Amino acid sequence: MEHAMLDSILAVVLPIHIVVGAISALVAFPVAAFAVKGSRPHVAAGRCFVAGYVVICLTGLLLEMERTTGGTIRVLWTDFKLVGPKVSDSGHLPPLLFFATATLDLAFLYLAVSGWRVWGRARDAGRGVFRRFDTILAVSAMLVAIAFGVSWWMVVDAVSTMPSAPKSNVVPHLFFTGAALVFLVDAGLDLRVRLTRRPPRAWWFKHARKMVMAQIFLAAGIPFRCADLEHVGFWTTATAFMVLLTGAIAALHFRHRLRIEAARTT
Repeated sequence: MEHAMLDSILAVVLPIHIVVGAISALVAFPVAAFAVKGSRPHVAAGRCFVAGYVVICLTGLLLEMERTTGGTIRVLWTDFKLVGPKVSDSGHLPPLLFFATATLDLAFLYLAVSGWRVWGRARDAGRGVFRRFDTILAVSAMLVAIAFGVSWWMVVDAVSTMPSAPKSNVVPHLFFTGAALVFLVDAGLDLRVRLTRRPPRAWWFKHARKMVMAQIFLAAGIPFRCADLEHVGFWTTATAFMVLLTGAIAALHFRHRLRIEAARTT
């Protein structure tokens, strides 16, 4: 009965997750990236992207409850299969996986929200105003980063005991440790703005960096939720790399525009 009720709830959550994710990643982000900075389309698309990110993370957590065991969600006339662990592996996934995934969602949600707030923080700091909301957000993000590193380290150890998983867990440990440090340093730099009471330097660059990283998470989330657990690491990393490569090519193409905006901030 409880499982049937959960499937009914997820049948509503899944299309919302897919539609909002598609709008955020394929419409809102490109419009915000290529529109004139500060224009109405740029501001509106940016707000849409951040609002969509909140919805995506919340609905994603609900979907992750089903993914830890596998299952099928029926939406209208279509069955969506959420990839779960193999039967031989099902006893090796710890309940901590859901908590670890929550820290992952929250870490990237922080990048989207704090990236959206960069310009506002620079404007406020220029007037000597440092909002408590941004300080609390940064401190919370640092705690999430620590929880992220610890929980995923434990999940990697658990996954390495799966019969179908590679026995070496050195690379996943290094990857998640590095990611945790990136999140921790990013939030720490945001907190430093309050502690030093100085406007953030090159705020436009920080804004772009945070938003691109958030976009990478959206793209990498597709194989993360759809690929089987044996190959999820490879496809997630490959997708993230392709988005990062695309961003680098776009930055190279618009290098003259970036130099002009950099000169305006100095």
